[in-house]
Amino acid sequence: METTVFIRPEVSGLLAKTIEARLHADLPGLPTRDRILEVQEQFAGVKTLPVYVILDPSTEQVLGRLDGATSTEGFRTWLEESIAAHAK
Repeated sequence: METTVFIRPEVSGLLAKTIEARLHADLPGLPTRDRILEVQEQFAGVKTLPVYVILDPSTEQVLGRLDGATSTEGFRTWLEESIAAHAK
């Protein structure tokens, strides 16, 4: 997703409207993997990878969650809907 979807203009333009934080728990031998998965479970409710979450920065309420990889169009649609949920 990072090398195929996130770089697409229709996605990167939307990502620019967010404050992005990435947790990489899939790197071999990562000493902080367990802690990263704990934080992921706290905010996403799952430890599966990949998972994408949009949080309200004030309340930490989950505005959108996407499990697994998807197409550029699918990710763009999900991102638009999640950002719109914050505007409400």
